[in-house]
Amino acid sequence: MAKDLGQGIEPAALARPESYFVRGMAKLSEIADFEEFMAQNQQELKAEAAKLTAHTAVAVNVIAPAP
Repeated sequence: MAKDLGQGIEPAALARPESYFVRGMAKLSEIADFEEFMAQNQQELKAEAAKLTAHTAVAVNVIAPAP
């Protein structure tokens, strides 16, 4: 795909936005370490993701608390 982009050929999905979906999820936490955060919240995040369609990607953003 990178070579195609370099030659000006766009991925087919760009012309078909209905072929993909992204849904963001937000969760506030005092946990600064991403791996620890995911370990402690994995079940909740999986349950939320299960509500979405099979073609939906889930974006999770973690913002660490200030030291």
